[in-house]
Amino acid sequence: MYVSSHAENVVGWPADEGLKLITELIKFATQDKYFWNCKWNGPGDMVMWDNRTVMHKATEWAGSDKYVRDMRRTSIFDDTELGHGVQPAPVDA
Repeated sequence: MYVSSHAENVVGWPADEGLKLITELIKFATQDKYFWNCKWNGPGDMVMWDNRTVMHKATEWAGSDKYVRDMRRTSIFDDTELGHGVQPAPVDA
């Protein structure tokens, strides 16, 4: 499931119900037990994440007025049957 704060609706749902579901999902996904905050130490620090499975948001950090934030993106394409996390159906023996 992909959900983020910029989501506006759930296709096929009334707007108020869709927004309520989105709000509940975001509230659940952003509980303290699922939250991690990077503590930057200085230039050269790096964080990597999988955009398909992690909600993320840039915030102000100590030194942000001193250092330039350098974002680089790499994308992969995996068209195998496991590429999108979908397991093949078991075959009856």
